[in-house]
Amino acid sequence: MRTRRFGTLTYARVGNEAEDISLFNRARRRNISMYPSRARLASRGPFFDEDEQQPLDILDYSVDVALTPDRMWFDGRTRLRARARTDGVSSITLKLASTLAVRSVTSESGRLLFLRVRNQDSLIVNLPSVLMRNTEFSVTISYVGRVEPQSLEQETIAPQQSIREDRVVVEPEPHLLYSNRSYWYPQTAASDYASATIRLTVPTMFGAVCTGEPAGGSPVNVKTAAGDARLLFVFAASRPVRYLACAVSRIAPADASTVTLSPDGVIAQASGGSAPQPFEIRLAAYSTARQRGRARELLQRARDVASFYAELLHDVPYPSFTLAVLESHVPGGHSPAYFAAINQPLPTSPFTWRDDPASFDNYPEFFLAHELAHQWWGQAVGWQNYHEQWLSEGFAQYFAAMFAERYRSAEVFDGIIRAMSRWAVAMSDQGAVYLGYRLGHIKGDSRIMRALVYNKAAIVLHMLRRLVGDEVFLRGLRRFYQQHRFTKTGTGELRAVFEAESGMTLARFFDGWIFGSALPVVAVTSRVEGSGDGQAAVVRIEQRGPVFDFPLTVSLQLSDGSTHDVLVRVTDRVVEQRVPFTGSLRRVLVNRDKATLLAGE
Repeated sequence: MRTRRFGTLTYARVGNEAEDISLFNRARRRNISMYPSRARLASRGPFFDEDEQQPLDILDYSVDVALTPDRMWFDGRTRLRARARTDGVSSITLKLASTLAVRSVTSESGRLLFLRVRNQDSLIVNLPSVLMRNTEFSVTISYVGRVEPQSLEQETIAPQQSIREDRVVVEPEPHLLYSNRSYWYPQTAASDYASATIRLTVPTMFGAVCTGEPAGGSPVNVKTAAGDARLLFVFAASRPVRYLACAVSRIAPADASTVTLSPDGVIAQASGGSAPQPFEIRLAAYSTARQRGRARELLQRARDVASFYAELLHDVPYPSFTLAVLESHVPGGHSPAYFAAINQPLPTSPFTWRDDPASFDNYPEFFLAHELAHQWWGQAVGWQNYHEQWLSEGFAQYFAAMFAERYRSAEVFDGIIRAMSRWAVAMSDQGAVYLGYRLGHIKGDSRIMRALVYNKAAIVLHMLRRLVGDEVFLRGLRRFYQQHRFTKTGTGELRAVFEAESGMTLARFFDGWIFGSALPVVAVTSRVEGSGDGQAAVVRIEQRGPVFDFPLTVSLQLSDGSTHDVLVRVTDRVVEQRVPFTGSLRRVLVNRDKATLLAGE
């Protein structure tokens, strides 16, 4: 198809895909649109789970890799233990970086035939026999080659301006991050909860932080067959993880501590009964020599963050958390299960980055609080497909804001909400939250995604909290988390939980705020009725356009300088609220806290 704006596009329809229609830009080698056909929508409904398309369920990973960071060179061997999801599985397709040469694929039956798809990160393995549903099997893949590290992309602030060229710039210590988008180990096309063991060797001047708990005594000195000295790091993930990741740099242990949570605050159920038992979170930090002091400060704050989140949700999903403090020119982060990599900008960074949805000048712990929240939201509770990514990013963004509310001040929290709202309103016309990573994809502007999937989604949660009330909101969060811990879920399940907890119908709320891109258009008028002690302002709120459900702050400013705020729950096209007051009314304001997303603000 020839188009005026995008040149020649390829239209494709693939029968076994959840979104079976796509438009592909050959010149830029990227999809620019995907959507389900009418027939596909009729057969599966508006929601889908990416796991339903997968023929196998990974149960356990055993990854053994020698990495030479200077060359980005891998020499690896991975054993997958899996279970067939359907009958008649005769081959499996895995994702593995196209730059990795496969040496062999074996099973208990011996060597297996395999096929690499040219210029694609795919590995097709023929199984020795046809498998029936629930049959378990193991496959071991040996491979070697160079893999480019993964950038943080969506979770790194976009620099907007370069400072004077004559400024002295100290280059950050290089680091490598290998996670779910770099395909450094064989994995399924969709993330899949599994246990895992990682054995990683690196030259002795390097350190590594990977998914899982560090084994006792790790790292240890080893020698290669050629006699070269290396460090062996061993990590074991006994609790289910969605994917595996490693951060490698010239880093070393900076600090460690243990947080004990008592039954007074957070409740952990004993394995043999219902009596509440205390439990521990083991925290550690790795950093470069230059960041050692900052790493210790961040680890201390991580104690506060983890304790606060555990208090809210009555659980800690993983028994340990390691903070890898890496150097960079701009801030950012990435949080696989069991650890987080945090970019710490050097004072000599040549960039500024104030004009970004994730930039909060008065909240320096933001990235730490956001990335740590991903241990609960995004890792312990996963998302069914890319449309549901807001359940990870929006939740992490809002939990980071709630931490600021608890440990800094209400004023800082209000400032964060205002900043998030400003970005959400400015970018809402770019698409619905439900589009996920596709937002800003064509323009190549990651700020659009952060403004909507991160900030707008966080404001949606704030509006939901104000609509149903704090107590119901916290009960709903805990119920949603407990029901979907170590599984992948979606917006429909979240809605069902909050409808059960609140007794409200929330279809229009989620339809408008998550699946739509429009914002409410409201007209507000007021009149004064009564006199003396019996007077009241009658505030009339009319929606002139699509009807949304939302909470709205109405403020009465009196002649004595005082302001009286009232929360109005707007759930119809026209809502009137009677607000008693004493004194002389100067004016009525709406949404002065910017806690509701309205058109034109």
